[in-house]
Amino acid sequence: MVKKMIIIVLLIFINTARAAELSATSDDEFELNYQIEEEFDKCVKDDAKNYSTRMMNCYYDAADAWEKEIDRLFKLSLKEQKDETIKSALIMKQKSWVKYKEAYFKALDKIYTLQEVGTAELTVSASIKMNFLLNKAAEFTESY
Repeated sequence: MVKKMIIIVLLIFINTARAAELSATSDDEFELNYQIEEEFDKCVKDDAKNYSTRMMNCYYDAADAWEKEIDRLFKLSLKEQKDETIKSALIMKQKSWVKYKEAYFKALDKIYTLQEVGTAELTVSASIKMNFLLNKAAEFTESY
């Protein structure tokens, strides 16, 4: 039990540290949306019962928000790009990444559902997914 709580506290720390790197953004800026991390921080600090379940749900909510942020940044990168050959390459790159993401998440789901795991391990899986998506969103800001 202590080990699980340490893992959860470390996950919160890592995500809070990462939030310091992000900044607020508008729809037409290649900057990460800091509000996603603010909402995540509020969610994990909530006083609700069922801490592990709440944490897991916070990670999934943040992952959904990062999915939308990736979509926004991808569309913006296409809009900004004038060269049709590069646009085509960006689309191919994104489609390949989506296939990889789906396979990666499916593998994570198998790993964490085939084992006899509790909520803490499922929270770790949710955290991995959220950070995977956050890193993809960050890639857009570094590339453009």
